[in-house]
Amino acid sequence: MLKNVRLNLILIVLSIIFIVSGFILMNREISENYTGILFGLGAGMFGVTLSNIFTNLLYNKKPEMEKIKNIELNDERNKFLQYKTGNTIYRINTYIMCIFAIIIAVFKFPIWVTLLFPGILFIDSILYVLVFNKNNQLM
Repeated sequence: MLKNVRLNLILIVLSIIFIVSGFILMNREISENYTGILFGLGAGMFGVTLSNIFTNLLYNKKPEMEKIKNIELNDERNKFLQYKTGNTIYRINTYIMCIFAIIIAVFKFPIWVTLLFPGILFIDSILYVLVFNKNNQLM
């Protein structure tokens, strides 16, 4: 528990540093991309960390809610639905990546940008086969 509190405090401080750095860099005429990235990272990290803190406080007050959450996470039906959802999303993302690759090729982007999407698809397909085979051997 104490380790979790330390991590949350470190993440809150780090997120505040990112947000303040974004404000400082915005006034120094640095690229807006960098300030936007710093703001986004800081705000996102801050929100997720606050959510974790409130969740831990809730579980400390009501331990039965944590037990219910753990049962739902480890339920076989929920696991099956998660795997099926992940597979469906993988297939949808494959089509989206192919469409992006075609659009980028049509608009004559640099070759490294054009080959980026097929490269990602290739790596993604190899990882899919490797993970599928590993999971198949476990069952």
